[in-house]
Amino acid sequence: METFLKVLVLLVGILLVWVFIWEGLRRLKVWRIRKWGVKRPLQMRSGDPLTEDDSADDVTDHQNTQDDQQNQSQYDRQADTMSARDPEPSHIILNIYIESKSTGFLAYALFSLLKRSGLIFNDELQVFEAKNEQGEVDFYITSAVAPGVFDIKNAMVSIPAVSVFARPDLQTNPRMSFFKLLESTHTIASELDGRVLNMRRETLTEASVSADYLSVVNTYAVAESTAAVMSASKSTSTVADESMQDDNHVYQENEGHAITGASVGTHPNKDQHVAS
Repeated sequence: METFLKVLVLLVGILLVWVFIWEGLRRLKVWRIRKWGVKRPLQMRSGDPLTEDDSADDVTDHQNTQDDQQNQSQYDRQADTMSARDPEPSHIILNIYIESKSTGFLAYALFSLLKRSGLIFNDELQVFEAKNEQGEVDFYITSAVAPGVFDIKNAMVSIPAVSVFARPDLQTNPRMSFFKLLESTHTIASELDGRVLNMRRETLTEASVSADYLSVVNTYAVAESTAAVMSASKSTSTVADESMQDDNHVYQENEGHAITGASVGTHPNKDQHVAS
């Protein structure tokens, strides 16, 4: 019995020594990886719970994550710098909301009013759109509830609010289109007992119209007018150049005819002088 206990104590001691050695090697490996980035500093024995590849990969992934974060931060700073240099966005949307004063707009009443007002339902986009004589879209009307489309076949639902928006950067006459949008918005709100809100969901006032909408619309309107004037000037210049080229061509032809006539008139006198 005593011999068995001695052997058992000896085995336990050997096991503890082995555990201490293994833990020391593992800590040394992790310390070297963190300090020098060594992926394979020690060759651990097979059967260890934490292999060297796993630990090295974890540290490497952590370093790569930090590098990606640094690169992303640098990219964000560059993007912010470019935005500060060029603050004008690629497109602009002017948005006005019509919110129901009660439980919501009945879809049937809303759809009927929009159709009577001349709006067309776009089956592909599932929204209503108002077009002008040139076929351009003056504005769109969508549901203000996600996903922002109308189910034209379900006319008995209640719609809490709708969104009326326009793209002045895509319009030939953005000022006229915006006033059509504004008129239709007030008509819908009056007919269906709703309130008109600006893009911040606040009551739309004259000051808000001037500051938030007309300032943008006038910018694009001036740009369109400038482009039209430049195009007209270019066309006028082209016509003038063509007219000048035609005049020069006619002048050259007249001059050629005059020289030919003068040459024909002088030849008989010369022959008569020689004959005499």
